[in-house]
Amino acid sequence: MSRKPSTTAPATDEPRPRASPDDGERHLPVGSQAEYARFIRLVRDLPDDEVIAMRADLSLVIQNVRKGVASVLGQRGRLVALPETDVPALELLERMVLSVMFADTQINKLSDQEVGGLLDRARLVRSQLLKTAEGLAAHDLLPTVAVRKIRAGTGAIDTARDCVELAALFTAHDPVIRGKHPVTVALLAEAQEVGTQLLQVLRRGRARHLSAAAEQAIAERDRLWTLVVRTHESLWRAGAYLFGRELVEQRVPSLQANRGGRRRKPRPAPASVAGLPTAAPH
Repeated sequence: MSRKPSTTAPATDEPRPRASPDDGERHLPVGSQAEYARFIRLVRDLPDDEVIAMRADLSLVIQNVRKGVASVLGQRGRLVALPETDVPALELLERMVLSVMFADTQINKLSDQEVGGLLDRARLVRSQLLKTAEGLAAHDLLPTVAVRKIRAGTGAIDTARDCVELAALFTAHDPVIRGKHPVTVALLAEAQEVGTQLLQVLRRGRARHLSAAAEQAIAERDRLWTLVVRTHESLWRAGAYLFGRELVEQRVPSLQANRGGRRRKPRPAPASVAGLPTAAPH
């Protein structure tokens, strides 16, 4: 529960930070599934053209949010002059960030699982084709040098490339080897497909493999991030009133302060902010 600040403190006094379960801990939270469930229902219907893509350093964001919320809520007595400011929403801002953190970890988990599944399948297909290719090469039905080159490759990218090269090798020599091996057309097509798909994923950097599940996870994370950005704009506007434009960036730093980025222009608070629970966090 937030400590009730003194309403007589002058605006220039540095407010004390709110007590929280993280006080005294040096590690940052990694996200909260409970907070994700709490806020995601508020933003599912947010129009796509209003969603802000999340490309922020969340460990930096949560530090800046904590400082800004502590500064503004430390002046509760003066906030009554700002009836348009949804104070309960500001109290929940840190928890909103935790919901984004959780959503972000789920995207990474999906990507790892999907890449792992592709890689497992590529290794199996490669093994099946390579054993057959080596047998055919031993009978001078496939070029030995090409098969040995494929065998020499190691690592995920080599595995993916080997699948593509093996499919091409079998296809190119089909007139000579047809009927002399058990490899099916379907297996060659799968080798080409899984190898190509895995190469695309690995070259893009694992996290950009957008299956339907990953696309949904990213969309939900970005909606939650939009809620954070808009609520923070409300926090910043309150800070500008309380501390003036000369001090507001010190008391209510932008979400990516200390990274050289510029603040976005203030956005109007969306309906979802006004629809947040009115009870203060406990």
